[in-house]
Amino acid sequence: MTTHPDLPYEQAKNKEYLAKLEKKLQRNPLADVERNVLWIDAVDHQIKANGFHHPLLGRVGCDSDDEELRDFYIGSRFIQDGDVQVYSWAAPIARLFFQPESEGSEDVVVRRTFTHRLTDVSDLDDDWAREGADSPFTARALSVPVPAPGRSTRRRVTPAPAGSSTPTDAEPSSPIGSAERGAAALPATTKARTGSAADIREGMRAQDAVLKRLAAPREDKLQSVLALLQPDQHALVSWPVDESVVVQGHPGTGKTVVAAYRASYLVNPALYEQGGALAGRATKPLRVLVVGPTPGYVAHVEGLIKPLAASEQVRVTHLADLMAETTGLKGPWPGAIGGEHDDVDAQARNFAERAARIFESNNRWREGNGARRENIRQVYELIRSNGTPGRPLVEDVEQISWMRKLPPFDQAFKRRYLPLMAQCRLAYSPIPDALRFDHIIVDEAQDVSPIEWNVLDHYLRREGRWTLVGDMNQRRSDVTYGSWSEIADHLALTADGEFQPQKMTRGYRSTGAVLRFADRLLPAKHRGNQTVQATGESVAVRRAPRPNLVWTTALQTARDLATKHADGSTAIITVNPGEMIGELGRSGWRRKGSGFHVWQKDNLSVRLFPPEDARGLEFDAVVVVEPGDFPENLGRTGQLYTSLTRANRELAVVWYRNMPDALRRAARS
Repeated sequence: MTTHPDLPYEQAKNKEYLAKLEKKLQRNPLADVERNVLWIDAVDHQIKANGFHHPLLGRVGCDSDDEELRDFYIGSRFIQDGDVQVYSWAAPIARLFFQPESEGSEDVVVRRTFTHRLTDVSDLDDDWAREGADSPFTARALSVPVPAPGRSTRRRVTPAPAGSSTPTDAEPSSPIGSAERGAAALPATTKARTGSAADIREGMRAQDAVLKRLAAPREDKLQSVLALLQPDQHALVSWPVDESVVVQGHPGTGKTVVAAYRASYLVNPALYEQGGALAGRATKPLRVLVVGPTPGYVAHVEGLIKPLAASEQVRVTHLADLMAETTGLKGPWPGAIGGEHDDVDAQARNFAERAARIFESNNRWREGNGARRENIRQVYELIRSNGTPGRPLVEDVEQISWMRKLPPFDQAFKRRYLPLMAQCRLAYSPIPDALRFDHIIVDEAQDVSPIEWNVLDHYLRREGRWTLVGDMNQRRSDVTYGSWSEIADHLALTADGEFQPQKMTRGYRSTGAVLRFADRLLPAKHRGNQTVQATGESVAVRRAPRPNLVWTTALQTARDLATKHADGSTAIITVNPGEMIGELGRSGWRRKGSGFHVWQKDNLSVRLFPPEDARGLEFDAVVVVEPGDFPENLGRTGQLYTSLTRANRELAVVWYRNMPDALRRAARS
């Protein structure tokens, strides 16, 4: 592979940018703050100086007489210092990089996209808007920062142009208009297509860089793909800050990437500068909460957010952890959400609040050690008993029947009852405003139950906004809402009752072979997933010769794939992880760390997940064991569909007892 001749120059330029960025971020952000403001909002001022240690994303060259527009970079923060002209990726001008059809793009000659290895630029790709045109990129003298005591200088052959702009600490107004104008010109999200790979890739930017990235091995944590954001993804990330947005996306379309970078975008300083969409909140930036499905999800996406946003502004957690934190009660909370519909019905909020009013009319809430547990117990037991003889909570026979079947408080410490326990706490002790958020982003939102939406709503400040991303085809439980309209109605996102989410249909993660196989599980009208990885290895479907050899066959299949993808990751997904753990132990595999997810032998690694824990993750290769054992909900196999689509390069299915008819037909074809 031939290295681009400009790569050494861009690598040095990136080092210079990071050095200047580090110097800028070390300035005391409190120096010019009035004492009374400092006393009240010191944290909000301090957090603006943290984070944002992300390398350069790319470079834009335009046909323009304006030196600042003819050749500029896109980075995490605005820097104008000498010949380093970098605009923030959240500034309106960045649309010239991310949105080839945006206003002002007719002047763009070339877009250069950088690939990274940690904070270094490792490769670059040029997309020419005008083939055969002279490059607007100019050569300049460049001092390269190095960690050694001395300094070295690299100089391009061609001379530097005369003149430079005066540096300023505030990002100038964008020449292509305000954030609001840019938002009005957002492109429509990609429509579903059938046809050739060229058709599927129509409208993409940085195609070569994207394909190279997709071919690279998968790692445990997501690595930055900010430079590779596609126009439809960027449109959702930069959705107007005063609006909520709901995103329906097929597997591998980049929903998690949108969620992570939406959070980073909302706290980027460019939005708080003069003329920015949030300039009125310059002294008190938004606080953003990102809620995912599992602990693995949190570890997976934090790598995307940390280089771009201060932890005090963006918090990443998972749903069960937030529910447990709300109760303030120590777990564990074993099991799955499961249970009856009434366990997670939105009505439980009313029951808890009525029970709290009954208690406080005759008693005082306890304070001190153990008070929270005892107060929650009182509310919970009043729900169990349907209030008091003189003040029942409800008259409905079915609801009373459910209440009577609730276990005693000390036996209710299960995941099934965790949202109800959280609601019992909120009934007598609401979340303080200081602990609430201005924007809540929920990934895998199709799996949030009605009562959990009620708890999440307590964490949203008045006038706060939502970003919801998910896929209704991957819904895993009958107790959650079955449509985005129902969720929108619950959260009052629309006034007219009609609701259409923004749709993402172009896939990136999985190959065409994987998606065509998994698509057979969907109703016909929901099929047709398209992916830029149109080709790929056929799905391997293997039946074990005997029932007792299912786990042996699965492990051998996983070992073969782990050998093939030694630089990447291979996962086994099964609803019976205990059986697989036994086979791993008998075969000499040993756990890495205290958990049971990573197993090693002979310098190979395989990961083991139940379907619940695999949500939101991705691997080079996946082995799904006994697909017929995966539970269905309302005739849909959401957990199985999700598990099959965790594979980036190869998928294998191992079975003996039964195989869903749809997958049996897919295997034959």
